[in-house]
Amino acid sequence: MSLDRLLMVRADCQMDALWAAEEALKTPETIALCAISASKKPLNLTATRRLLLTAERHKTRCILLRLDNAGASAAWSRWRISAAPSL
Repeated sequence: MSLDRLLMVRADCQMDALWAAEEALKTPETIALCAISASKKPLNLTATRRLLLTAERHKTRCILLRLDNAGASAAWSRWRISAAPSL
């Protein structure tokens, strides 16, 4: 894939970022990468469920990077990544 097909969106708030990711998932053959930083309002189950349902409906994929204290999520798989102690 060439970079001329890459679209980057920087949103001012969590709601706008989720909206942009959801809209991107409606485009065929899309893989949306959405990074959510910590905010006053944590990401909820409803928001992650909307992304999951949109991706399923349009046969697209979404990778959601959460930089907050991850709570409930509708994701099929969840990974927790953190630093390991050095040897």
